[in-house]
Amino acid sequence: MIPESQSTIISLIDLQERLCGAIERSKEILPRIKILLEGAKTLGIPVVATEQYPQGLGATLPELKEILPPDTAFLSKTSFSCFGTEDYRKELAKMSKGSLVLVGVESHVCVLQTAIDAVSRGYEVYVPEDCVASRRESDQTAALAFMRSSGIHIVTSEMLLFMLLRDASHPDFKTISRIIR
Repeated sequence: MIPESQSTIISLIDLQERLCGAIERSKEILPRIKILLEGAKTLGIPVVATEQYPQGLGATLPELKEILPPDTAFLSKTSFSCFGTEDYRKELAKMSKGSLVLVGVESHVCVLQTAIDAVSRGYEVYVPEDCVASRRESDQTAALAFMRSSGIHIVTSEMLLFMLLRDASHPDFKTISRIIR
């Protein structure tokens, strides 16, 4: 299934100062996440951000906050799945969309549990593998394999943006092409 921009939400999961500092691969995923967020802004796709125990792990990275639309919800949580937080469930229900794109950390904990819960709630779930990370490569590999076997679509950020465009005649094609370069 190919997602539609008007029926998609992006969840930015726990991309916080202390968490990203502990994940070496975060240096690789952050540029790809920025591209995806710029593309989402161009296409008018809403973003919901979560922060795992921000009192201890810090806030969402400032470099990401500056890209996000001003109406982005930042939701504090302690549950691993974002769906364990009532505010998250309410925020998604307000938007009434069918596709959910998950980016963030850690792949094998919060991203995985959110993805599984989203599928059980009827969402089409997309996880760009170049926009998620874990501290250990083996955890990342196992998480992506488990997600694949659970019906979650593992894609790349660029693949997803072109899926959302669908056609080179899309009015935002040139803008997205420039963002990707």
